[in-house]
Amino acid sequence: NKLVNLKMLYLNNNKINEIPTEIGNLTNLINLDLNFNEIKTIPTEIANLINLKKLHLSNNRIKSIPTNIDGLLNLELLN
Repeated sequence: NKLVNLKMLYLNNNKINEIPTEIGNLTNLINLDLNFNEIKTIPTEIANLINLKKLHLSNNRIKSIPTNIDGLLNLELLN
């Protein structure tokens, strides 16, 4: 995975409707911004982002959050 060292990913306001399960491979992410998209579900692989501090998901169409999100022990902000 060539993006394994990626720390910040800003994909806000792009009409994204799905988060690929491969997001779980970006284990060094600290900030993930997916605000203002069309996302309906969050893959359980998001729990693999053990270094994540900020997760921005506002203004989407999310119906539920995976229960394993409680494994994100470094998470400081869930928007």
